[in-house]
Amino acid sequence: MPVIIIAVCLAVSVILNIAFLSHKRRAPPAGEKDTAPLAWNQAALFAFLEEADEKYMLAFVAKNIDVFAGCCTIPCAQEVQNRILYYEERNFGLPGKRKRKWTVVKAEDGSILMKKELTHAREAKTRITTGDNMTEYWKIIYNSKFLVASIRI
Repeated sequence: MPVIIIAVCLAVSVILNIAFLSHKRRAPPAGEKDTAPLAWNQAALFAFLEEADEKYMLAFVAKNIDVFAGCCTIPCAQEVQNRILYYEERNFGLPGKRKRKWTVVKAEDGSILMKKELTHAREAKTRITTGDNMTEYWKIIYNSKFLVASIRI
């Protein structure tokens, strides 16, 4: 009876090892495009970015990092808090006039570099924009959830 149990355990172990090795991601051959699926859900990433960006803008308006702190790492929160208090005045404009465009610049294992382009529609009567146009680079890390690791202007 113990021999059968050992044989079954060994067979299960071999099957699991084969399954693990066959699902391991391999680098594509030279000259071929990597078509392996992304390790993160793109829709979830963009939903997170929109929510985090709203909280980021609110933090500048309120002059308080608390609303944004749950979306970012501690060093990022400290950096943004310093910008809010000491360095930058930002005009994010009116929500209805704001246009955001997110582009994946670089995706690595565990992190994603995103480019955010914020533009504003012009007022028809005055021909003045309702906010500052800006470009920022957001480094997003992910494990079990997305977090903003840094924001560069």
